[in-house]
Amino acid sequence: MTTGKDISLGQFLEQLVLRFDRDKVTMPLRDEKPWHVFFYSLKKSPEKAGKPTFLKEMLFDWDGPYPRSPELADQINAMHWTGCVKAANPQYDEITLNGTVKRVWSQAKLEKDLSKFVGSAVRLARREFAP
Repeated sequence: MTTGKDISLGQFLEQLVLRFDRDKVTMPLRDEKPWHVFFYSLKKSPEKAGKPTFLKEMLFDWDGPYPRSPELADQINAMHWTGCVKAANPQYDEITLNGTVKRVWSQAKLEKDLSKFVGSAVRLARREFAP
């Protein structure tokens, strides 16, 4: 069972994408800003049960108009280039989850506090990702 202490950024991103897909949250691809602002908000959020410890270690550059995490950008691009998510829409603006990957990622078991944290993160993402 995966906890907030041992989940990686990649695993957390997988669980978020699963929930975003299920809850019909638009996932931008071309415009990375919402992802970075969202993760920066998670990093700065108060400590609570289930909050992933990797968030403390995430680094954000402030060379531009918003905080940007190179590690997060790499993870999102890797999901796209490996086919875990696809951007088949006309402008490659949004990503959708690959059906086979969805089944595999759905098998992960999250402990209760982490699952609740992911749920609260999805609610925050709805605001950050709103078109």
